[in-house]
Amino acid sequence: MDTRSGEQGRPGGGHPPWPVRRLFPLLATVIMAAAGIAGTIWGPRFYGKTAWALPDDLWGTLIAAQRLAHLDLAGLYTWPTQLVSLPGAAIILVPAIAVIGPAGLQLTVPHAHGPYPSVWLFAGPYQVAVSAVVLFAADAIAERLGATKPKRFWLAAAGATALWSVTVRWGHPEDAVAIGLLLYAILALADSKPAGSAWLAGAAMAVQPLVLLAFPLLVAVVEPRRLPGFLARAAAPGALLLAVAAAANWTATIHAVTSQPNFPAIDHPTPWVYLAPSAIRGAR
Repeated sequence: MDTRSGEQGRPGGGHPPWPVRRLFPLLATVIMAAAGIAGTIWGPRFYGKTAWALPDDLWGTLIAAQRLAHLDLAGLYTWPTQLVSLPGAAIILVPAIAVIGPAGLQLTVPHAHGPYPSVWLFAGPYQVAVSAVVLFAADAIAERLGATKPKRFWLAAAGATALWSVTVRWGHPEDAVAIGLLLYAILALADSKPAGSAWLAGAAMAVQPLVLLAFPLLVAVVEPRRLPGFLARAAAPGALLLAVAAAANWTATIHAVTSQPNFPAIDHPTPWVYLAPSAIRGAR
């Protein structure tokens, strides 16, 4: 019996192949990618529209990734990237840029004269695939806890449903990637691997700092003697990336990360908006 996975292994203590063990999140990823492309391309026709229903926020981050791939660090936080997270949000999209460029696909923000960007046919499935790390992490935790296959099936289905709004609708794969890395950090800590857990948690924060809200839960179970090293490793990825970006363009980087210029009329305003400084283009 595999006491870590909660499932019976093969004779000799082996495990089923990885695609078999992670069948449900794998199927959920493929279905969501296919449905995402179909929904964004043909879905608008049901509403009498012709332009594709594309996630607005993805394009700016892709442009940030493109600049990062070209080592244009000074432009990482300048228009039109609209990047307000740490540089990790752009780093996770660099592999897509490595394909988009050589393929001759033009990366621009969708507009009235370009409502059918061919780059979406690759960028869409890619962002779904990279976001699916959270589905695989959740399934790994469910397996560890001994969840039955039907329960893991519904977990994958519910996770894919939740991811639809995050990725296909709005284009924020960094949110899902950060949560997935955080879940793997929890698994590493459960395996008594605090160093690996710290690096995973640090990578998660470098992609989306909002995971800091859950970070105290990890810290609470780390042995006191290991805590300084754990905190140092967790802080290193985000601090290093931010320092490099700030060194290239201090003003733009600090303004984007600290002031978080955005559009509260679109993004559900809260009382905190009245504490934000005014910015150009109607944002705050």
